[in-house]
Amino acid sequence: MTPTSPDIRHELTAKDEAVVSSIRAQSAPFKGMLSGPEARGGYDAMIAAIPDAGDVIYDTSEVGGVSGVWCRPKHARPDAAILYLHGGAYVLGSAQAYAHFAGQFAARTNTSAFIPDYGLAPERPFPAGVNDAQAAYRGLVAQGIAKVVIVGDSAGGGLSLVLLGLAQADANAGKGVAPTACVVMSPWTDLALTGSSYATRADEEPYLTGGTTICSTPPSMSPAASCGRTCTCCSGSRSFRSPSASRASQRGRAAVFCPTAKSSSRTGFPNRSQQPIEQPGEQFSKLTNATNERNKHMNAPDLTQRPPRSPHVRLGGYAILPRILDKARAALAGRLGDYKFNNPLDNVLFGFAGLTAEAFLAQAKTGAGDFEMLQWFNAQAKKAPHEIAAWSAWTETFVENDVETREWLAGRIKTMDARRADIASLFDYLDLDDYLSFGGQP
Repeated sequence: MTPTSPDIRHELTAKDEAVVSSIRAQSAPFKGMLSGPEARGGYDAMIAAIPDAGDVIYDTSEVGGVSGVWCRPKHARPDAAILYLHGGAYVLGSAQAYAHFAGQFAARTNTSAFIPDYGLAPERPFPAGVNDAQAAYRGLVAQGIAKVVIVGDSAGGGLSLVLLGLAQADANAGKGVAPTACVVMSPWTDLALTGSSYATRADEEPYLTGGTTICSTPPSMSPAASCGRTCTCCSGSRSFRSPSASRASQRGRAAVFCPTAKSSSRTGFPNRSQQPIEQPGEQFSKLTNATNERNKHMNAPDLTQRPPRSPHVRLGGYAILPRILDKARAALAGRLGDYKFNNPLDNVLFGFAGLTAEAFLAQAKTGAGDFEMLQWFNAQAKKAPHEIAAWSAWTETFVENDVETREWLAGRIKTMDARRADIASLFDYLDLDDYLSFGGQP
């Protein structure tokens, strides 16, 4: 007889039950209002409101050619990483919005987490998300990370299980490293909606109903997927059609539920539904403004406790930009410490982009995230990708030409660590200075 896995269930604690009840009460008037890519702003604002874990550094970067966000605890273990795949029905969600959520996992496990911005429908339908997730996983392995744990929620949970199978197959073929573990929360696994839970557990689902459309792209834009239904993840069209949702069908609308929704599956989302996902203009503006107000402080690093991001870290191809953002936010929050905003190095970037430090600081004061700041910055700079790449490459290896400054820099490096003959550029010097200033040993 083949042994079967035990069905282990954990009952809700009183604390969890209170959180779940609060989520349901707050979301009840707006259930079923999640609708298409136009809901991305509200969804991101809601997820981004999750508190920062503290002592976690957030860096925008690329892994395996996929852009995303690193969440790095102050004392992260060097040989392990979490690959976090965000939720959002394969249409919503972003790495930037999920930074604090994944950062909670990173802080509690003392393990750096990377959140890839995998391709979303309808702009990038299946198999873009799968390909991006696999590329990010392989990128982590290529960096020499021996232990990779795949984690995901909702659609990201389903994607995590797909990636688990692909990565294990690579490992079995001797072409990669198998995942150390895979953790999924309320994974969306039944994309064809063949299970009964989308109907029997519909009342337990906080956000979706039988008449909820996920993606608003007309079905005529793409053929039905191999699953036999019109779905966001497979074809990029608007939603799943449920045969049991007769009223929705009569109205000409498709039906979708979270097929695996259970009452205990949402307890890891503190205050996730303080505002509805999609609201009339005035209410939505209040949500976005309130979130930006919170982000002014939540996103501001405390540079009296840790350094800003390395000048080598790039955002949108721009070297220095993430470091300047950290200093600007810290200055606005009164946490700048010994660092200086609008110093000569900052002005090298401002001069290249043709904007002022005052304008940059004013934009940062709105509470804009890294990606929003990048969009604004690109609109001001109007630089072509090859110009940005050439400027960043030059700046990254920049060394002062005058003898006096070079001698001063050499003297400083010798005082800090006489063995570091590899420190050749200003960027390298700043990295060493940051490291030693916050407890690093020569």
